[in-house]
Amino acid sequence: MTSNLVYIKVLVSYYNCFIAATVIKNIDFSVHPCDNFYEYACGGWMKKHFIPEDRSRLAKPVTILMR
Repeated sequence: MTSNLVYIKVLVSYYNCFIAATVIKNIDFSVHPCDNFYEYACGGWMKKHFIPEDRSRLAKPVTILMR
């Protein structure tokens, strides 16, 4: 039982590191968070992803399957 608990703790720790790394890579560290928090928090993502002028958002189409 102890080895299963250790394994679960390692998985949770890995997952938390993965989520933190995802958040960090989207931060724009050139902006001070007190000056423009949105640009600070999302600026890295916005620099990497272009939203065309004719679109209001960037999203993949979702297909809904109905039976």
